[in-house]
Amino acid sequence: MNLAEDIWNLPSPAAYVREIARVAQAGQHVLAVLPQHIATKADYSDTLAAAIGREIGGYSQRVYPTPGQGTLVEALGFNMTNDFDNAPVTVPTLLTHPDSVGRTFICDISDLMDDHQSELLKFLDRLDAESRSIGSSERSTLVFVVTREFAREDASSVALVNRWYWDRVARWDVAALLALHGRLQEVGILGEARLETIIEIAKWDLELAVELEQEWNGSEVDLDRRFATRPIRGTSGKPLRRSDDKTPPESLVEDWDAGSVDSWHGLPTLNPTVTASHPDTLSRLIWSAQSRVLLPWIELRRTRVEQIVRQKLGVARMTAAINEYTTRYPGVVFDTTLVEVSTLLRIINARFGSSEERLRLSTQCLLSARNRLAHLNPIPHIQLVELAQTCSWLE
Repeated sequence: MNLAEDIWNLPSPAAYVREIARVAQAGQHVLAVLPQHIATKADYSDTLAAAIGREIGGYSQRVYPTPGQGTLVEALGFNMTNDFDNAPVTVPTLLTHPDSVGRTFICDISDLMDDHQSELLKFLDRLDAESRSIGSSERSTLVFVVTREFAREDASSVALVNRWYWDRVARWDVAALLALHGRLQEVGILGEARLETIIEIAKWDLELAVELEQEWNGSEVDLDRRFATRPIRGTSGKPLRRSDDKTPPESLVEDWDAGSVDSWHGLPTLNPTVTASHPDTLSRLIWSAQSRVLLPWIELRRTRVEQIVRQKLGVARMTAAINEYTTRYPGVVFDTTLVEVSTLLRIINARFGSSEERLRLSTQCLLSARNRLAHLNPIPHIQLVELAQTCSWLE
């Protein structure tokens, strides 16, 4: 499995690919703008270009200009036509050459040598200007996978548009990627808690998510050690402002480019290496993930414990026990139809003693876990394992 290839098959990044293909097929030239920290890894930009080509289909073609073919326009003409002796040497003839009309050509900036990269900005200016006067059905369309310095500042252009890789990863993408690359070290509630914790910590940093799934032993100590030795991606310190579209706010473009910030479900979010360097942040992230998974799980098993106790005691004895052992608070309506887990433990201790040891231990574990989460404390991995094992019979 190739991480760089798999990313573009995930739901949200795949939607990004489809968006670029849809815009290109409608006749607009597209700049797929990647952050520098991704674009410098040729595999990612190359696999994105390949994914765009697959999405567009038979009328698309990758181009690989080389300095030996002349200037950038000449090299593109050499790649986009079959008339090698009379290849286009200007932007208008490049766009309207019979061999290229109606087709989409895709170029990854990492395939351009330095000389051609230095020509790209002026070429894009000409491409934009010349394309405005030519109907989209009468010319070719170009897609470039580029970095932010090549993005167009004129957002109103009808011929050449940016599509930024911003806010393009969501929770379900991380889960899907880990299903492909994970080792499934734990199953059941342990696996669910582990998955949710990795997602909560890594967020949009997919490489970190895969690393944690494959190597993290589940303990907070191991997380602290990993982040202590991991380079911190610094930020400019500018406020994390939300943007209304799929474009990074101007104030955050540099941080986004460096991999320090990206959008996570619509909210600009710092890279995990930045947040993890703040005191107690990792602990709070683990707690957040565990609460999302474990509180419903605990409640389902509390309900099962209550059912068992009611069956064993019968209606009259259960009602009497609830009345005797429930703690009453002023202003709180007393309700015997739902028994809180601490009350259940007191009833079990009083009515069954050591005769229902498994039931007592399970209820004790549920109460302890509930109380830790209620006080904003994550459950240590060893206690989480004990909780899952002790309560497994309540499934």
